[in-house]
Amino acid sequence: MIRKSLTGGFQMPAVTLAEFPVNPIPEAVPGNAVRDQLARILNSSGFASSTRLCRFLTHIVNRTLDGDDDSIKEFSVAMEVFDRTADYDPNIDAIVRVEARRLRAKLKAYYETANDPVLIELRPGSYVPSFRWLGTGPVPEQRQDAQPRRRPSVAVLPFVNMSPEPEQDCFCDGISEEILNSLTHLPELDVIARTSSFQFKGVAIDIRDVGQRLGADLVIEGSVRKAGEQVRITAQAVETACGHHLWSETFGRELKDAFAIQEEIARAVADLLRVHAPARPASARKLDAYTEYLRAAS
Repeated sequence: MIRKSLTGGFQMPAVTLAEFPVNPIPEAVPGNAVRDQLARILNSSGFASSTRLCRFLTHIVNRTLDGDDDSIKEFSVAMEVFDRTADYDPNIDAIVRVEARRLRAKLKAYYETANDPVLIELRPGSYVPSFRWLGTGPVPEQRQDAQPRRRPSVAVLPFVNMSPEPEQDCFCDGISEEILNSLTHLPELDVIARTSSFQFKGVAIDIRDVGQRLGADLVIEGSVRKAGEQVRITAQAVETACGHHLWSETFGRELKDAFAIQEEIARAVADLLRVHAPARPASARKLDAYTEYLRAAS
């Protein structure tokens, strides 16, 4: 009710904040739930056949979770995800914008049929994803009487120098050490010490034997080829219980800054290890915990 004041004006009735509806602040989605959701998406039929989109989504999600979303720009995405060089011109090459549209369409199609707890969304005009709970919120916690999961263990073998220059050995060792250092920052993994894994440098041995001798569920290995100022780096993950490849990735780079390349490859391998799951169920007892974690089955 509006009342007339003694001075001839009108006074609005007093209103308290309680009279206004308050929208609750959405509960933040923790990083482990986002990574579990990322694994579900990457293993879906719509994404499994598209390595490029899987790499794109993995990169922007992990950068955002690491608090480095300010670096997710068109130029950096072109170089780090789509292997463009420093002379990349977004006005000429629209690969990032084109793939971002494809990614948004793929995510939209995925969530039209999925019944998942977390939404990973890439809004138009931005390459930074957002995360929020769907439905009623977090997935119910695991029963307290459930058996604790054993952390999977991984060993990083020295990368093999496939070039004629013996001085490339230091570059190869540097890549292995950078990968090992990146993996030690993942609390979900036990990483075999460098002194243990580097004893196999230059030794031809079955990966299954390496796994048994080191107690590793997974081995990261790779090779480096150099031609002029160009290097081609291949990294792969192998399940030690069966000797089968879990994933393999090739990176082509111009050898300008060796340390930057080593750091970039290490970060990419860590990202792949966090989210890529075996395409088949592992039957070996030692891989049960590893497969369950990476596939994020629910």
